[in-house]
Amino acid sequence: MENKVARLLVPLLLTLILVALGIIAFLLYRNQQPPVKEKVVKITETSMISPTVKETKATKMIEPIDSANGSEGVLYENSEYGFELWYSPEYKVLADSENLYGYPHGVALLYQGGQAYDLVIEAWDSQAEYEAAYGSRMSDLTVIQAKGKFITILDNTLTPENQEIIATFKATDN
Repeated sequence: MENKVARLLVPLLLTLILVALGIIAFLLYRNQQPPVKEKVVKITETSMISPTVKETKATKMIEPIDSANGSEGVLYENSEYGFELWYSPEYKVLADSENLYGYPHGVALLYQGGQAYDLVIEAWDSQAEYEAAYGSRMSDLTVIQAKGKFITILDNTLTPENQEIIATFKATDN
């Protein structure tokens, strides 16, 4: 009988010792880790970050004068890609690398405020390139050819003001 009790007790004691060692190892490991601190940020005021506006050497902006359609506007000319368009003074043209980040074919962005750029102007080497990029949004795209490139203007926010700008979009040098 004593032999049976010893046979049952030895595995039970070994199991308890292993569990105790595991708990001790866990507690030691946890105490060696740096404590995780929660950072609480209290927002007291909201503000909108506006993109920066920089004029590049390939662009020329003339403001404000009467546009071809008779309304007051600003002329944006791009001599590098050979196109121009008129836009309302409420818009900003963003043509620097900081703002064009994320648009590998980007030439300029027209921005009136809000969460999205209103118009995206890009230059492509082939029709296949812009069709692959805008397959499902081709109806929002206007394309002209200038200086051997396909210049696209994407109506990103679909406003009537955007359509007025797109109507003035034309090649100046082929």
